[in-house]
Amino acid sequence: MDVRYDITVAHTEVGLNVLAEKLKVAGFLITRDALHEIQKLAITMAPMGSGGNSTNPPGTLKRHITVEGPRGRSVRWEGVVGPTVTSANRWMHNYGGQREFGGPIYAGQVARSLLSSGGRAGEGGAPRLFFRIYSQWYSPVMVNQKGAHYLLRARIFAMPGINRAIRKRLSEAIVV
Repeated sequence: MDVRYDITVAHTEVGLNVLAEKLKVAGFLITRDALHEIQKLAITMAPMGSGGNSTNPPGTLKRHITVEGPRGRSVRWEGVVGPTVTSANRWMHNYGGQREFGGPIYAGQVARSLLSSGGRAGEGGAPRLFFRIYSQWYSPVMVNQKGAHYLLRARIFAMPGINRAIRKRLSEAIVV
């Protein structure tokens, strides 16, 4: 017994258009899943901080890691995961970026912070940083903060979960 199916070009075109629409939705869902996987890990990996050593209270960074997106078109979706928190004072640069990448913090930035909050900047208004390490006081002009790289690590550690999301969403789109 032979089975025969007649498939026309029109049927093939309709089937491919349906598959294309399913893949567009799958691309959106994969991007959304990936963004939230990275966010979840970034929240767990972000440094907590300690009171008195930061311009922001401990835990502020973790609470402000958000997702923007996915946004885009049918074949290209994108989004952003990152902290929306800035420094508690308007003179300091981006707090979340400082904790991710590290870099220098200058006494002038801290002095403007203190002045804007009603504190003192030092004798005669000269900007100073003060640190106490083992009962010894230090007053450098600049300190260099080491970057925590929590977003980079979150992206790397999220890859297995993202790969699972890709397989899941594509198989859902392709299987009839």
